[in-house]
Amino acid sequence: MKKALKIIAWVVGVFLALDLLLVGLLFVPSIQTFVVHKVTESISEKWGTEISIGDVRLTPTLKLVAHEVAIKDHHNQNMIYSGTVKGRLRSLKTKPSFKLGLGDVEFHDLDVVLRTYKDEKSINIAQWAKKFKSGKKKPPFELTSNDVKITRGRFVLINDNTREVYDTKGRPDIDYAFLELADLDIKAKDFKLIGADVSMNFKQLAFNQYGGFQLQKGSGDFRICDTTLTFNGLKLKTPQSDLDLDLYFRYDKWTSYGEFLDSVRIGAEIRPSMLAMDDIADWAPAIRGMNEVFSLQADTVDGVVTDFALKNVKAGW
Repeated sequence: MKKALKIIAWVVGVFLALDLLLVGLLFVPSIQTFVVHKVTESISEKWGTEISIGDVRLTPTLKLVAHEVAIKDHHNQNMIYSGTVKGRLRSLKTKPSFKLGLGDVEFHDLDVVLRTYKDEKSINIAQWAKKFKSGKKKPPFELTSNDVKITRGRFVLINDNTREVYDTKGRPDIDYAFLELADLDIKAKDFKLIGADVSMNFKQLAFNQYGGFQLQKGSGDFRICDTTLTFNGLKLKTPQSDLDLDLYFRYDKWTSYGEFLDSVRIGAEIRPSMLAMDDIADWAPAIRGMNEVFSLQADTVDGVVTDFALKNVKAGW
């Protein structure tokens, strides 16, 4: 009897030791990086899109730190890139689809490039979004987070077919085929990325544009998907303007971003706001020299970006 108990105790001890060893191995950096590379290889193969991570660290408190995180487009160029991602792991599922839930997450040196390449009609995100269409394939991967912080971010919308700007340094006028928001500073809650559908609640949004525009503070609910980009409860403050509105852009499909000015419909409801013409001139250089500041309210703004109408307008200056 004693011998049997010793054998049982020895077997249990071995299994406990193996469990502790396996758990301990999960926190070895080289093994963590190896596991993550295998996961990203699996996702890349499944969706036909390269997703890569330079290295990753997971602490015993489930704090995740990753470097050089990238999603490539169909030209193998970075469509989404972050130098550093920090977050706390809440949940992880790999079946039936890959789902990653994070607590608070930080992105440093984030770069988002939506680009239509020379002699192509479809923007890179449209090529990516095709992989998430419903059908026989399993649902797309999901990434969620309670709170998001982005520092030193950049967003750029490029059309190489009509592009003029290749070096924005010192350039006073905007090139509509190279729309760039630099020095992005973002704090947001309830971030969700489900395939190519992204939503979040902005608590802070600030950026600069090479033509001179500067957004000091912004907030509102944001969502972008294959047919709509919306900002609800949007509040924007520049050195001269103070805006309060609901804003949306509607389009038939992602490819409309390749001809953003003529293919995307803009709509808005503008609550009592102050609008400086200097801020408008940063996006429309033809009206430079108009320095007035208007009080503005409108029930409806509707039309394509290059040709829209305002209804029930109240304005003063």
